[in-house]
Amino acid sequence: MDPEEVEERDGLESETETGPQDVDAEAFAAEPASGAPAPSVDGGAAGSQAPPGPPPPDATDTGAPPPPAAPNAPQPTSGRGVGRGRGRGRPRGSGRGRTAGRGQDPGRGRGEAGGTTVPPAPPAASGSQTQAPTFEDLDPDNAPTRPAFSGETEDWELTPEVDLSHEAHPVEFFLLMLSLAYWKAVAANSNKYMGKCRMEGVTKYPDAKKFTLATVFLYVAALICNGLNPSISQEFLFRDSLAFNGSPIKQFLTRERWREVRAFIHISDPNPLVARARGHPNFDELHKVRPLLVEFMSNAQRLVRPGKCLAIDEITIGFQGHQSALKQRCGKFKKAGDGFQADAVVLAGGFVWAFVFRGDNTAPTIVKALSPLHNRCLYILSMLFATGLSGFWLFWDNLYPSLKVVQLLARGLESVGHFTAGPKEGTTDTFKVPIVLSAGTCRTNRGIPKDVLWPKVQGRAEEELKAKPLAERVKSQVTTDSSRVLAISVYDNAPVYIMSTIHATVDVVTVFKKIWDAQQHARTDGSIQRLECVDHYNKHMDFVDVSDQLAKYYEFDGGFWRFHKWWQPIDNAFIKRACDQAHLIYKKVCAAETLRRAALSTSVSESPASRTRGAAARTEPIKPMRQSSWRRLPRGSSSWPTTTCSRPIRCVWTPLRRPSSSSARASSAASRGPPSPPRVGPLPDRLAAPRHASAP
Repeated sequence: MDPEEVEERDGLESETETGPQDVDAEAFAAEPASGAPAPSVDGGAAGSQAPPGPPPPDATDTGAPPPPAAPNAPQPTSGRGVGRGRGRGRPRGSGRGRTAGRGQDPGRGRGEAGGTTVPPAPPAASGSQTQAPTFEDLDPDNAPTRPAFSGETEDWELTPEVDLSHEAHPVEFFLLMLSLAYWKAVAANSNKYMGKCRMEGVTKYPDAKKFTLATVFLYVAALICNGLNPSISQEFLFRDSLAFNGSPIKQFLTRERWREVRAFIHISDPNPLVARARGHPNFDELHKVRPLLVEFMSNAQRLVRPGKCLAIDEITIGFQGHQSALKQRCGKFKKAGDGFQADAVVLAGGFVWAFVFRGDNTAPTIVKALSPLHNRCLYILSMLFATGLSGFWLFWDNLYPSLKVVQLLARGLESVGHFTAGPKEGTTDTFKVPIVLSAGTCRTNRGIPKDVLWPKVQGRAEEELKAKPLAERVKSQVTTDSSRVLAISVYDNAPVYIMSTIHATVDVVTVFKKIWDAQQHARTDGSIQRLECVDHYNKHMDFVDVSDQLAKYYEFDGGFWRFHKWWQPIDNAFIKRACDQAHLIYKKVCAAETLRRAALSTSVSESPASRTRGAAARTEPIKPMRQSSWRRLPRGSSSWPTTTCSRPIRCVWTPLRRPSSSSARASSAASRGPPSPPRVGPLPDRLAAPRHASAP
């Protein structure tokens, strides 16, 4: 079972066949499906069981018949079976049992003959009751109409806030995601935390030096260097042996200074008036990394304007320690193992635009009748309203979509959200979600109509079903309400159920791809037929997977380190994602300048000087530098590699050859002199850190 399914199970059982007409919580007290409890206004089930009453007076007599039921006594409702009870007050041997099995009118309770059950809840008021959505067969001549995307381009684009050229320093692109002001705040908070530890006498490093901006940058540089040349442990970064040699970190940080930095670096303000203790109403579960998360997400939304297609999925950060409120048991499903998970909106290419961590108690409750999972989705999708766009295409997997949420997003939403914890505890805010069309695989208990479900087949019957043409293995129906949700099922290797408000008809496309040929034992060119909705899902659902793939490349801890502080894996992961997203922005800048040069060459070609060699040179595209590529420069070089270089770019770090003898080693060390930090180019003056009398 998916770990998030366990969390959302109670909140989603009542989301099978109901559709809201308003955003109020009372509007979701819809008629339940057959056998399902009707949800109450406060989110609980109206058919839930009441506490058991006192045992009957003659319950202690062995074999005594139960007292006659009162005329108005509640009758058993649907449950596990009549007579299933623990037999409180009975002698040994007549306790838990079933008298009528799982037959009709069963009831589960404590006491005799199944115990006391609660009568059915009275029907809801006519003003707050909604009709269950009805489905009808899809008519191609009367297909539903879908709103168009209001943006100019379908791909995401940079805002005017990005004023860098392709020749800018890579640090400048990195500081777009995590600004210089943020790193100054990290240095200041680290000094506060170090002073607090000294006052309390709980530090092992009483003589640690003060943090400066250069100290924080050296710490980030050490993480990046370990990503390029990973070490299995932090202790091996400074070990000089035959197996572990050549780590660049020891050239600008000593072992003692590294330990001091790791012990005292602090992202948030350690002031107890700011960082509330656990148990306080304003306590924030993610207070240790909240400034980092706010800085990362605000800059991502400030720099990038989303395109037409989005994807929602979870991103996972592995952690092997203890954190009961935030840690998710997802090791069975994720390669990263157990750790922290966040539901994220990701754009094409793996650009993370918005996210909310699971277990974040500061996330608002927008619609009380929905589960925490869907409230988190509504919260991050409400951030799209500030862009002024609508008609987005959203793709998600079977963990997320349900008929209620799909209908809400197709109509748009405006609701008052409540903050139940954190700094905004007890306050409300208005959240607006633009029109978002969605498509994705769906679970059968989330609103798929019965006429679309496939019966369970096995053996020869299943093989015959798979051998049928695609048109005979497809079922579809559409809702009759304004959202016109299209429910599709196709039998491939197994039944696949899709719920979509993007597609109006069930179309088939031909996809050309490499197909395995069993006779030739090789992949050959071929074509297959596929539903259009399935093809769109396959192309756009992998945005989050691409983001995870980028985060895995040159991972800062190399996948080996273990952390005692729960917030350090989150810190490392988002610094790495800031590097990845800076590179994505850099590639967009190169593409934009290539288009400008192409437009310039077109205008020049119309002039008499178009035959000159200079005009032809302007048409050459700008090839962006690979994220892991650096030019090998000699020590002391003051030039930065430009992206127009045509020769291969190699890593700046080169392993040092070990001398064959101790005398040769000594002469080699004497000839080299004291080690100096490697440089690939000076920072611009506006980015250079102020010089201090004491070394970092």
